[in-house]
Amino acid sequence: MSPRTAYLGRLLGLFMLIMGTGECTQGTLMVAMADQMVHDPALLLMSGLATATAGLAIVLAHNVWRGSAVAVIVTVLGWLLLIKGAALVIVPASGWTAAVLASHYADYYLAWAAISLILGGYLTFAGFSARLVKPA
Repeated sequence: MSPRTAYLGRLLGLFMLIMGTGECTQGTLMVAMADQMVHDPALLLMSGLATATAGLAIVLAHNVWRGSAVAVIVTVLGWLLLIKGAALVIVPASGWTAAVLASHYADYYLAWAAISLILGGYLTFAGFSARLVKPA
């Protein structure tokens, strides 16, 4: 695994573990925060700018579609962050209200937390246990 893939796997993995744990321990707050965000266009815009920046950084540094599962997952997460960030900037707040309601986040936040914890655990383990190979 390349050092860049290992680093991004660790970074994204640890972030996902933190967020997943937060959803488990602060579920009511996370649900309330999601509801509040859709009613604050400035917060949506700032969140979108930060998310798009993170996605762009990953996509520009690591657009790898072959190789290890970690490499592909990191790339997919980068693109998802970029797309979500761009959508947060472009789509009006009313569209996000409908999206949050349609996702039933309040009913299924523990399922989202489980996905984050499983994927985060995998990326963290793979990133820290990787044998690093310098690219040629």
